[in-house]
Amino acid sequence: MFQPLGKVRIYLSRNSRTKPSVASVELAHEAIHVLSPGGFGSGPTILEEGLAETFAQRYVNRIYGLTFERGADPKADAVMRAVSTLLARNQFVIKQLRTRQPVISKFDEKLLVEVAGIDPGQAKFLCTDFKTYWRTPSPLGKFAAEGAQRLADCLRSIWN
Repeated sequence: MFQPLGKVRIYLSRNSRTKPSVASVELAHEAIHVLSPGGFGSGPTILEEGLAETFAQRYVNRIYGLTFERGADPKADAVMRAVSTLLARNQFVIKQLRTRQPVISKFDEKLLVEVAGIDPGQAKFLCTDFKTYWRTPSPLGKFAAEGAQRLADCLRSIWN
């Protein structure tokens, strides 16, 4: 998604050209992100991404009768479970939260506990930066760090 001068442009995948259901999933998902006016400076939270995916899946299920399997990715399951639990308690909770803070990615733990009535641990999880949570450490990164440490040790021994 790209937002120059107050206009929103949503880019869809190549798959969406030939598969209307894919286009619908992508558009429904991005529609949630568009709800956050000026909220593009910070990254999405687990709540925002989970809400976007939940909305997309419900929409495609309602329109096309498609369902999505869970269980393939523990992180994705945790996100969907947390958002589903939040919405199960009160389906209008996002609307209520947005009256206090219109930008979904700026909901904080205190607001979620106060308005949604959830426990602080769940609030903390939902307010976590999605990209940080989703990013898995690369085995190459560990290898590079170990190599850099060996090089530093080698250089230190030369200087000593």
